[in-house]
Amino acid sequence: MKEQEMTLEELERRRSEMLAEIEKLGDMRRGTLVERFLPCNKGDCHCTEAKSRGHGPKYSLTYKEKGKTKTEYIAVDKVERVKEQLAEHRRFLSFSQELVNVNEQISRLRLFSAGEDSKKNFSRKSGKKLQKRPRGY
Repeated sequence: MKEQEMTLEELERRRSEMLAEIEKLGDMRRGTLVERFLPCNKGDCHCTEAKSRGHGPKYSLTYKEKGKTKTEYIAVDKVERVKEQLAEHRRFLSFSQELVNVNEQISRLRLFSAGEDSKKNFSRKSGKKLQKRPRGY
């Protein structure tokens, strides 16, 4: 079933609402938070036993910065705050994608507001093949 198309005014109102929501976002950070249990490898420690999980939990945050993978170790008492920051980043990404979609729709409507004839000149159905030009062009 095809979605009902929104008017230019509705799209502009939606864009304003989304920008207001983005302004309300709190601290955010990107990355993946990992919980680990690690052995210390001291001979008489419980972590050397076969069924031991190791010491922990210990937390690390991994993310990309300028094409390089970075890792930060996160103190246990800071884990909940980091989880909230990661959730805010996911919300930001969701808003950003929707904002781009709305802006694309607004741009299309403004570009083709002159009439349907101009729209036909620029858009093609994906299944339609272009005709080959004769040689010499």
